[in-house]
Amino acid sequence: MSLSLPAAADLAQTAAAFAHWRSTTSAGARIPEELWSRAVELAARHGVSKVATTLRLDYAG
Repeated sequence: MSLSLPAAADLAQTAAAFAHWRSTTSAGARIPEELWSRAVELAARHGVSKVATTLRLDYAG
């Protein structure tokens, strides 16, 4: 599935937000609701697998 330029930018911005959160939070901390909401919105538009892989989330567990 190919992403349009704005969709790819949204996904890249969300991935950067996740990376920043991971770098500033201790292991095992809950993902903030805002980040979850962004991930869910992207997954609804672009597919769970693509979004989970890009955001480094485990969707199978």
